[in-house]
Amino acid sequence: MTRKTQILLVTHLFALTLGYGVVRKAAAYADAKHAGAPEYTKLAARGPQSPSGDGDELLADFVAERSGMHAKFQELKGSLPAAKDLRGAVVSAVQGLAGADWRDGLTDDEQEARLAEVEVRVWHWMKENPVEAVSFVMNDPTCEAAGLPALLKPVFREIASENGVLKSAGWLVKSEVMFGTLCELTLDEMYAGGGFTLFEKVDGTIFRSPNRSEFRTFRAQPLVSDNPAYNGGHYLRLVGGATRFEEKEKLLERVKRMRADGDKVELLSGFAASGGPAAEWVLGMLRRGELKGMVAEEQQPDLKRVVLGVAALDIDQRLEILRAEADSEGKSRQELVNELVAADVTRLLEDGRDWRFEFRSDTVLLGEVVAAVRAGLPALPEAGEEALRVTLYHQLAEENPKKALPLLDGFPVAKRREILLESTWMSHSNASPDDFLRFLADVPDAATPEEQESKLKGWNIKARGNLWRYGDDYVEWVKKMPPGIHREAAINSVIWATSEQNPAQARLLSEQFYPKKP
Repeated sequence: MTRKTQILLVTHLFALTLGYGVVRKAAAYADAKHAGAPEYTKLAARGPQSPSGDGDELLADFVAERSGMHAKFQELKGSLPAAKDLRGAVVSAVQGLAGADWRDGLTDDEQEARLAEVEVRVWHWMKENPVEAVSFVMNDPTCEAAGLPALLKPVFREIASENGVLKSAGWLVKSEVMFGTLCELTLDEMYAGGGFTLFEKVDGTIFRSPNRSEFRTFRAQPLVSDNPAYNGGHYLRLVGGATRFEEKEKLLERVKRMRADGDKVELLSGFAASGGPAAEWVLGMLRRGELKGMVAEEQQPDLKRVVLGVAALDIDQRLEILRAEADSEGKSRQELVNELVAADVTRLLEDGRDWRFEFRSDTVLLGEVVAAVRAGLPALPEAGEEALRVTLYHQLAEENPKKALPLLDGFPVAKRREILLESTWMSHSNASPDDFLRFLADVPDAATPEEQESKLKGWNIKARGNLWRYGDDYVEWVKKMPPGIHREAAINSVIWATSEQNPAQARLLSEQFYPKKP
C-alpha cells in the first residue's frame, strides 16, 4: 500500500466514524448525465498539503500535464510511415527495447521516446489487423518481459475508439489488461446513444469468449479508470446508471435472466440511482413485491438504501425508507430531513465537478457553490435549508474557513457557536495541522464541559490522522506550538492517540511533555 493510499484510507475511515457531515466517498459518479459520456472533470485525489492560490494557474498546469501524456507517441504517428512488413516492424521495435530492463539508465523523456516507436508500430499493425497485433503483444515472451501489454493500453483504446466497441469487443476480451478499456468504451457509447441494447450486444460477445469467466471476476471488482466518472465504480452498476429510463423494461428482462443476485442488485441499483423516475420505478416494484423470486429478499434492503440516496425522489418517500432503518427510531421528522439533506449535499460535492478544490483555489465564489448545490437538490424541502447551509459549512470550511463563514450569517448566536464547535471534529479531516490551527482562530473558547469535550474530540481525531500521515514530524510540530490551551489539547491528544497503539511510547511522550519536577 502506497503512502498516498494510506493517507486516503485513514482519512475516509475517520470520515465514516464522524457522522453524515463528513462522509467522504471514494466515489464513482452516481449522477451521470444521459446526454453523453461523462466528462473528465474531477481532479485527482488531493492530500492535506494541496496548494491554494491562483486557480487559473493550477488548472492550466493540470491541463498541460494531461496533454503532455504520450506526446511523443502522438508526434511520431505523424512522421513515421507504416512499414511494408507490419509484423516485422513491431518485432524489430520490441527487440530494440532490449528486454525487461529497458528502462534502466534512461530519463523519463528517453523512456517515452523508446516506447513511442513500439506504440506507433503496433498502432500501424492494429489499423490493418487488430486481432493479429493484439495476439502477438499478449503472447510474445519478449513483449511480456518488457511490460508491453499494460504499456500499450492507450494504443488499444485509441484503435477501439476509432472502430467502435462492437467491432473491437472480440479482441478487447482476449486479455484482462484490456477489460477496463472494454468497460469504459461500452459505457461511453451507451451514453452517446447506444443504450442498453449496446450493452447486451457487447455482453453477448463476452459470453462467447473463452475468457468469459475471467471477465465475470473482473466486473465484480471496482473499475480502475482514468475517467473519474467510472473510476472506482462496479461495471454493472455503471451500466445501470447509463441506461435510459425508457429502456427500463429491457433492463428488467435482463435482470430476470441473471443468475447471481449480486449482479441483479448492481444493475438495479445503478439504474435506481440515475434519477427520480428510475428510483420511483424500482421503489414501486419493491413495495408491490414484484421483485420477489427475482432478487433475494435479504438483498432488497440494499436496493431501498440506494433509492434513499436519490435527491430527486419525493422527500416523504425517502423518509418512509429512512424510518424503517433501526437507527432512525425515536428521531423526529426534522432530524431525519437533516440527515437526508446533509447526505445529499455531501454527495453533490463528491460527484462530478470538484467544487471543494475550486473553492480552495479561488476559482469559484461561495455563492456559485451554494447555487450549484441547490440546483442539484430539486426536491429540497423548506425544512432542509438549515441542514444544507450547515453541511456546506462543514465541508467548505476545511478548504477555506474564512471564505465559508458567510454560510453562518443569520443563524442565532447560540446556533452559530454550536456549528463552529462541532466543526472542530466534523470537518478538517484532511487538513494540515497548520490549517486546522488557523481555523481554530474563528472558533469560540469553550464555555461548558460539553463544549470543551467537543474541542478535545476534534484534537483527538486530528492526532490519529496526523500521526498516521506525518509520524514523529507531527509530534515535533506539537512541541513547537505556542503556549496556550490549543497546545495543551494537542499534547494530550498525541499521548492519547499513541496509547491506542503503543502504551509504552505514550508513557515516554507523557514524560517528555510533562517532565517530573526534581
